Amino acid sequence: MSSRQDTSAQGILFLVLLAGILVFSNADLNAESINPRFEVFGTDEPISWFAARDSAENHGGYLAIITSAAEQAEVAALLSESDTAWMGGFDVLIEGKWVWLNGEAWSYDNWNVPHPWPSGSYDYLQIVGSAGGKWESAASHTDAYVVEYECCIESTGNVDSDPSEAVDISDLVYLVDFMFTGGPAPLCTDEADMQLSGDIDISDLVFLVDFMFTAGPAPPDCPPLIVPPGDTVILTDITGKQWDISYAVHFYGFERTHFNFGLGPHSIRPIINPEFLTAADSGFPNADDTFMVLGTTINGDTRAYPWHSLIGIEVVDDSFDSVYVAATY
Repeated sequence: MSSRQDTSAQGILFLVLLAGILVFSNADLNAESINPRFEVFGTDEPISWFAARDSAENHGGYLAIITSAAEQAEVAALLSESDTAWMGGFDVLIEGKWVWLNGEAWSYDNWNVPHPWPSGSYDYLQIVGSAGGKWESAASHTDAYVVEYECCIESTGNVDSDPSEAVDISDLVYLVDFMFTGGPAPLCTDEADMQLSGDIDISDLVFLVDFMFTAGPAPPDCPPLIVPPGDTVILTDITGKQWDISYAVHFYGFERTHFNFGLGPHSIRPIINPEFLTAADSGFPNADDTFMVLGTTINGDTRAYPWHSLIGIEVVDDSFDSVYVAATY
């Protein structure tokens, strides 16, 4: 018998002894939330939904997607009374049709009635701690956001996908619970399939025990996460040119009807040489009005183009003295 086989045999013997201990002790570890899939981040200054989306990606995750009562309870438990946090939902594409930024079906919601507001400016989703984790539609900024982590994080063996990337006793408990006591499945099969055999089986448990207790080899690096592309979505415009819109459809909730390629050139006329309001003009926004704008400063001249105008027009042709710009989004 080879030395590797000896090590595996030791791992099996140890596993038999250890499994009983883990099964009896898993309740205590589960109470400490060994699978922190969600995390709430506070900010020093209020931020927009878009800034929160980018920050979530910088943390290695994305704005939270909640599709079940269990996930809702998990996130709500992380909130303090003062937390109002961005999540990954919006209805900016079609008013009243809420979608998740990753394209998952909108199969669950937890609105704080009378939300969502039937208004074109309240387009982004917040979860509110003072409302017991109920959801509200919002237009402005807030000072927290909820990040959801996806597998894989860094290394295979981190079965419970904790952000600290530790391979520890929690992973062993998680795997034993899954295989023998009906516990939840690992978030990422690549993390739990340390033998890279395509199945999560006893060899993976042995491998993990060997690594943790008998100086066995470290689990291999986790393969890069590949998001299944789903069906390819192709749109053909009136010139016959084809556009692959799969990413927009699957991950941002777009539909074919959201695209205007089939209308032909100049079907949507731009605003040419727009007129701007100043603070002294009638109709200038009040100090407490909140809405999104696209703004720029050129040669000391600052202008703001309201997004609610751009949605219908899409392009503004403007000039700053001799500098010509096309404002779009």
